[in-house]
Amino acid sequence: MISLFFNKMNFKINVFICRCTLKQENEEKTNVNMLYKKNREELERKEKQYKKEVEAKQLEPTVQSLEMKPKTTRNTPNQINQSLVKILYFKLYFINVTYNILLI
Repeated sequence: MISLFFNKMNFKINVFICRCTLKQENEEKTNVNMLYKKNREELERKEKQYKKEVEAKQLEPTVQSLEMKPKTTRNTPNQINQSLVKILYFKLYFINVTYNILLI
């Protein structure tokens, strides 16, 4: 009878220890999951920041070329004017040559 009592007490103690162990493991699992979630969110934030930095660096040459564009635009009308002057000169020359030929 005493042996049965000690076995029953021993069983209850083992069950209690198992419950405590299980509870502790669940708490550790919860802590690990929270830490994982926190690290994942931080990595996602850093990844977004990195992507923004990369996009900014990729756009930098475009911005520089757009800053240079007004200078070339200012030069272009002068080039167009020079081309028009040449065309008009050749037209006048051609008209003059044609006129002189007709007079002969």
